[in-house]
Amino acid sequence: MARKSFVQLQQDLLTAFPDNITGLITPAILRGFLDSFLQAIRPAYGLVSRSNATAQVVTSTDAPLVFDSGYVSDVPDFVATPVTGTLQRVDAGTTRMTLNATMEGANGRLVSMTLYKNGVPTAWKASVTLAGAGKPVDVSMYSLTYDGSPAAYQMRVKCDTASESISFSNMDFFAESVPVNAY
Repeated sequence: MARKSFVQLQQDLLTAFPDNITGLITPAILRGFLDSFLQAIRPAYGLVSRSNATAQVVTSTDAPLVFDSGYVSDVPDFVATPVTGTLQRVDAGTTRMTLNATMEGANGRLVSMTLYKNGVPTAWKASVTLAGAGKPVDVSMYSLTYDGSPAAYQMRVKCDTASESISFSNMDFFAESVPVNAY
């Protein structure tokens, strides 16, 4: 069942729960409304992660950022695919995303990460200049997006040179469902 917005729940409340002078409010109606309410506010998330330092060859063209593990909440709102750095939301809704990463590579190299939605780059980007071997640099990116239908989010990375080996660690790409007033 798809999440309902708070406006939809308010409408359901007004139509399903008239004054009960004629016995129109039944246990089944009450259970159905409470189930919809709980689904609207339940936490749901998807996460792809890479904890150990792993080198990835990065070129001057956006390519998927590779992760080594994926997790989803027990609520089936997301599908996590670590090898492509993809988190797919399986229904409409508002999604808050966070990327945190530590990287090392050649001094002065500019590394850029871009959030893609359904295969198209978004305005959400983060760039960092590397400081050299043994000098880790951290980067974080936050975004919030609404989708009227299922959507796939992917982190892609590129470098200012044709080919550069960059070590990524402590990396998490996290997406969570955000309850909203209206869809």
